[in-house]
Amino acid sequence: MTAAPSSDRLMTRLATACALGSALCACGGEEAPAVLDLEIAGVGFMTPESVLHDPDADVYLVSNINGDPFEKDDDGFVSRLSPDGRVLALRWIDGASESVDLDAPKGMAILGDELWIADIDQLRRFDRTSGAQKPSIPIPGATFLNDVAVGPDGVIHVTDSGFAPGFTATATDAIWRVEITGGTPKLVTLARGEELAHPNGLCSGARDLFCVDWEKGEFVMISATGKREAPLKLPHKQLDGLVRTETARWFASSWEGRCIYEISPKGDVTARIKEIDQPADIGYDAKRSRLLIPLFGSDSVLVKKI
Repeated sequence: MTAAPSSDRLMTRLATACALGSALCACGGEEAPAVLDLEIAGVGFMTPESVLHDPDADVYLVSNINGDPFEKDDDGFVSRLSPDGRVLALRWIDGASESVDLDAPKGMAILGDELWIADIDQLRRFDRTSGAQKPSIPIPGATFLNDVAVGPDGVIHVTDSGFAPGFTATATDAIWRVEITGGTPKLVTLARGEELAHPNGLCSGARDLFCVDWEKGEFVMISATGKREAPLKLPHKQLDGLVRTETARWFASSWEGRCIYEISPKGDVTARIKEIDQPADIGYDAKRSRLLIPLFGSDSVLVKKI
């Protein structure tokens, strides 16, 4: 699938989104099989939703909903893995602990010495090294906080996909902007409305914010004023995770397509990894050029070389 001429502005942004200014990789069209490095299963994951590489500690973090993604049961947890797939701590951050509040953790991001996690209607914060909990930030009116992204300016963005139990629509679809100044969070609704089509995965570029949605199956830019611009339609809907590599390659997971799509800087779309069930919020290990793929329904994580 190739982008239409009307998406020229998106293509320009895709090509300049890499903050490091790396050379571009035109990678649409011809398919090359990915190599399966690891399949981590049977280790105790419980509804894994997101995988994040912490490059400083060189570990993989896996958020586990552990049950109903809508229920405030204080039983979610975060696992800590080595890059070779060993479980270093299954419940490194554990909602079942008296010192931790964590219900149904989903997307994660790192800012400075803090790990940020989307959790229904709260942004949870933890010490990046010890896992100790810090004060949470409630997001007013949110019903299904889903993914978190950190921009080059140090600002946090988080999506509210606007779902209630049974995945019925709540019309709270939004992208929130969270600024921490002097230790006090400042919340701004960057974008709001059902036209966001249940926004899910987020990724920050050098200048722009990018998002994939669940309902329309589109990859879009979100402008500084919150407008949904230059949509690029992918072959299937139910898009979940979104990552960008240092060479400006983009990857998005699709539940409906049972695949991971690659989007080139030219806007070409290829199903790069196929026949995987419920691929959720994917991560990226830049050190090893690996995609980190949580499989929501099978309690496992795939690690694929790209």
